[in-house]
Amino acid sequence: MLEYQKVKLLEQYARHILKLDTFLLKVVGYNPEESRLKIDDYLLHCSPASISLQSCSLVLFLGKNEIDFFKKFEKKLVSLNLAFDSTYFGSPVSFYIKGRMESINAMRENVYMLDFTLTNIPETYKEIFLYLSNISSLYKKLYNTKLTENQKISINKIPIDKVQIFKDGVLICHGRIASLSNRHIELDLRHNQVNLEMDKTYKYTILYYGRGINLTGKIVKSLPYQFISSLDFNLEYIHIISKYMNISNQTPESEFSEELEEL
Repeated sequence: MLEYQKVKLLEQYARHILKLDTFLLKVVGYNPEESRLKIDDYLLHCSPASISLQSCSLVLFLGKNEIDFFKKFEKKLVSLNLAFDSTYFGSPVSFYIKGRMESINAMRENVYMLDFTLTNIPETYKEIFLYLSNISSLYKKLYNTKLTENQKISINKIPIDKVQIFKDGVLICHGRIASLSNRHIELDLRHNQVNLEMDKTYKYTILYYGRGINLTGKIVKSLPYQFISSLDFNLEYIHIISKYMNISNQTPESEFSEELEEL
């Protein structure tokens, strides 16, 4: 990342909190096996849930006796070692972040969220945060932009044509996809003769080169066994279909188009 880009992004994301998911961690090659949280003399496996220039939140898996013990270290200094493979940096890197453990709270049984305030910010951490924040912002812009609002991607152009449809965690049917866009999916269920309810929310799993992408959406248009569903924002999905969209540089959004091409 060039210095002028870093200065610009530091100003833009100075107070931004970035929520992380599997896709974003994969973009920078996060290595969970080599990443550890150190509390006193104890090393714990963890996974970053959100990061900012001021703080970090981590997911931990602990038993009841363990959480009672580690609660005693709230408001005390801890350190975090984060490791990444060569996906983004060209060679493996790791670094330490020091901070104060603010709190540790239960999310569900044996799963806890630990929040800590940073007392030092390594340049590598800063670069990762800025790079991923910029990716997330650009793809959210693509999801919301009118530039691609009515643009449908033919299934002949993208290796996605089948979908699994779920309601309340139960598989309803398999179907075919007629077309895709940044905000909608067009479903063809004529072979199955299954009807979906208008204005109801469903979950969809599509396969892209063998990798499952999970989407959520609501049925907004219905014909006999053919449906159009809106789609909630999913960063990995937008990343995939952006490769197949026609984003012209001869538009007011030309700056956005150029930024997207740099990713």
